[in-house]
Amino acid sequence: MNRFKLVAPLLAALAIAACSSGGTGSMPTSAAGPPGASAAFKHVPEWAAKHQARAVCPQVVGKPTCLALQVTRGGVTPLCSPSSNCGWTPTDLQTAYNLTNKLGNGSGTAVAVIEAGDVSDAASALATYRNQYGLGTANLVKYNENGQQSNYPPDCSSYGWCIESYLDIDMVSAACPKCTIYLM
Repeated sequence: MNRFKLVAPLLAALAIAACSSGGTGSMPTSAAGPPGASAAFKHVPEWAAKHQARAVCPQVVGKPTCLALQVTRGGVTPLCSPSSNCGWTPTDLQTAYNLTNKLGNGSGTAVAVIEAGDVSDAASALATYRNQYGLGTANLVKYNENGQQSNYPPDCSSYGWCIESYLDIDMVSAACPKCTIYLM
């Protein structure tokens, strides 16, 4: 019985290791690679190898990157289109998270949104979003990485992830419409 007590944990560890995929869930890259893959991937992620999704942002070695995906597999019908007004509205988000009672819509509250690169049209893009939902004028203040309101880094389009930046800024604005938003 003593041998079993010593051998059982070892067998369990070996069984777990044998069943493990190493945590990567990816396949070796072919010479050409699937759509959406690039030289930055040492392995093609499983979702790309199966052509289920593609990376929205370019994967550039040594540069910041986002991990946003776009579904590409067939048989998937979007619930919303760019021209439709569906999904959660700012009011839905505030209600779902009980933010109006907690923050009073954010009056006197400051929120910092840190993005890679400048979002050069952040004010106009946010104004469009807020106008769509009747949120009024935003209090948006931009700073560079040195705390200056000039000499901004390259635009987010240089990194390919403006869509993520717009989403971040819009959702902060939706959750906290009267907050001062510091974009850095």
